[in-house]
Amino acid sequence: MTLITILICFALQRLANIGGWFKKTWFESYLKRLNPWLSKYNEWIGMIIIVVPILIIVGLLRLIFHWHLFGLFDLIITVLVLMLCIDARDLKPKLQPFFADVAQGNLAEATKAVNEITGEIAPQNFGELNRAVTKAIVVRSFECLFSVLFWFLIFGIYGAVIYFSIRLISTEAIKVDPRNAGITNLANKIIAILDWVPVRLLGFSYSIAGHFDTTFAYCYKHLWLPLKENTTFLIDSALHALDAPTDVSKVETKETDAAFDLLNRTLIIWIVCVVLFSVGYWL
Repeated sequence: MTLITILICFALQRLANIGGWFKKTWFESYLKRLNPWLSKYNEWIGMIIIVVPILIIVGLLRLIFHWHLFGLFDLIITVLVLMLCIDARDLKPKLQPFFADVAQGNLAEATKAVNEITGEIAPQNFGELNRAVTKAIVVRSFECLFSVLFWFLIFGIYGAVIYFSIRLISTEAIKVDPRNAGITNLANKIIAILDWVPVRLLGFSYSIAGHFDTTFAYCYKHLWLPLKENTTFLIDSALHALDAPTDVSKVETKETDAAFDLLNRTLIIWIVCVVLFSVGYWL
C-alpha cells in the first residue's frame, strides 16, 4: 500500500496540481489550546503533549476504517494524511513573475519576489538572486517532500506525521509563545538528527541525477559533516550536481531551470527505487 499511496499523492499533487491543503494557522491554533499545559512541563513532555494526540487521531481513523471495503478506506485516510504532510507540487509556475522580472532587467521587483520566496532579505544583484532562488528550491523540496517521504518509507504514515509535526513545532511553537523557546530548540535538534540520513541519501541521489563524479566525490568526502551542516551538505551537493559556477555573479536563470530538472530526475529515481523494492518484496 506504500507504493500505491505515494503514486496517488504524486499524481494528485504533481500532475493535477492538487495540494497545499495544510495551513500553519491550524497548527498554531492547536498549540494555543495546548499552551497552558506546555508552560507547566519541560520541553520533552511538551513535545509528547503536542505529538501524541495527533498520532492517536491518525491511529484511530485507520483502526476504524481498516477493514472497510478491503482496506479501501484505510488507503484513502493514508493518502489524505500524506497529502497534508508533503507538497510535491511544481514550484516553477510560482516563479514566473521572478523570471519575467529578471528577463526585463527589473532588479527591484526581482528582489521583492525572492524575498517572498525565501523569507529572507535578498541579494541586490541578479547573479546572487538567481543563486538564492536555486538554494531555496533545493531546501524547500527537501523539507516539503523528500524528508517526509523518507520517513514515510521507513515507518509508514506515522513516521511522516511525527516528522511533519516536529518540523512544525520547530517553526511555529515560538510564534505562539516566546516561552516555547525550549520546545523549539529541542525540535530543531531532533529535526537535525532526523535529517542526517535523508540529506545524505538525497545528496548521493543528486550524483546519479546530475554530474556524478564531482557530486559523489563531494558527498563521500563530506559524509560525516556534523548535524548543524545538514543544509550546507544539501545545498552544496545539489550545486555540484548542477555543475554550478563558483563565481556567483555569472549565475543565470537557467541554473534555476536546471535545478528543477535535477529535482524531477531525483524524484523519479526515488520512485523507481520504491517500485523495485516493492516488486522485490511481493516476489
